[in-house]
Amino acid sequence: MSLREFVKPSLLRPFAISMTIHFFQQTTGINAVMFYCATIFQKAGFQENSTIVSILIGVIQLFAAAVSILMIDRGGRRFLLIVGGLGMCFSCFTLGAYFYLTINAVPTQGEVAFDISWVAVTSVAVYIVGFAMSWGPCTWLLMSEIFPVKARGIAGGIATLFNWFCSFVITKTFVMLIDQFTEAGTFWFYGSLAFLAVLFVYVYVPETKGKSLEEIQIYFESKVQKNATQPAQSVEIDDGVIETRL
Repeated sequence: MSLREFVKPSLLRPFAISMTIHFFQQTTGINAVMFYCATIFQKAGFQENSTIVSILIGVIQLFAAAVSILMIDRGGRRFLLIVGGLGMCFSCFTLGAYFYLTINAVPTQGEVAFDISWVAVTSVAVYIVGFAMSWGPCTWLLMSEIFPVKARGIAGGIATLFNWFCSFVITKTFVMLIDQFTEAGTFWFYGSLAFLAVLFVYVYVPETKGKSLEEIQIYFESKVQKNATQPAQSVEIDDGVIETRL
């Protein structure tokens, strides 16, 4: 395919949607959470059992992915992305609140005055469940559905490369963000991106549940034709003269 094909609106729109979904899949912090899971739980007070907790999180992720297989054709892609994104947003904000409270807590005789370590465990578990049921599988599924057949190979390759690039950036900058904004600010940042992801899905991502690849392609082509074709309107101006405007 030539570059000219990619700038056609019938391909550019699904390509932009796929790239944006890939962007949000990584920038909401999933790899940062998974790669630094043990560190997160150590900071949350689980120095001795952080590895065991990470294994349990992996089991939760596997269970959530299995549930998504049953839900993805019943609830729909948009529904799962929105619900999962809201769960990820809520989890990031509560995890950030946990770190903020513990960092700013006033020590009492060498110990923190309150222990809410369970908030960290619950927040990470809910985050991973939300991701594994929605943004994990739905991102790749939508990519395979919305691209035209003739562009699926190269467009999918570009989107996959972009996904790995975003993954590298998030993994590389996670510690830098913690040093600059603390753990609380970092997870609040990820939570804000998760909320933006939900808004994007609600406004721009079409539902593909129960539709064939041909119907999805016709949908994007009809959107282009609808925007390109504006019905003529008759407007009456002075002295009863009727002017036709496009």
